[in-house]
Amino acid sequence: MSLLDDASGFVTIKLTLKKQGIQLPDLDLLETTLSYSFRDRTLLERAITHAHADERLGDLCAAIEDEARRSHFSVVREFVGHGVGRKLHEEPQVPNFVEGKATPKLRPGMTIAIEPMVTAGLPGVKVLNDGWTVVTQDGSLSAHFEHTVLVTESEPEILTWPERMPSKLKV
Repeated sequence: MSLLDDASGFVTIKLTLKKQGIQLPDLDLLETTLSYSFRDRTLLERAITHAHADERLGDLCAAIEDEARRSHFSVVREFVGHGVGRKLHEEPQVPNFVEGKATPKLRPGMTIAIEPMVTAGLPGVKVLNDGWTVVTQDGSLSAHFEHTVLVTESEPEILTWPERMPSKLKV
């Protein structure tokens, strides 16, 4: 990393990034990473706007998949969101894609974890030998954001970020 100070008073930070010993084009990677993270967060917020009574779970899942495709990202299929209740992982499963089958209507009081996971490359992932770390099979960048949301009659309540109700989201 180097700091460059020019006559205008601005300081430029120049980073050199390496992956597996290979120098990467820093600006392209940084731009891709920031864009990637922003798009994943945006599609999460868009999906949350569908988390209200009488909306179909499939509409929420389609919102994630559609936004990811529009942004030219792939959706990870091996991991999905889920219901939250007496146990952390309960039904219904909340996939980040449309499965082509009928989905339940969301009901007031349901609590779901919405967890979009997208990649810049192919959608396949693998779990490393530590049994915890997940990486993309093709080595591409990936992003994952999640929120736990309470379905209500009106707008959803974001339990993991209460100050950010959907009426305040700019999607």
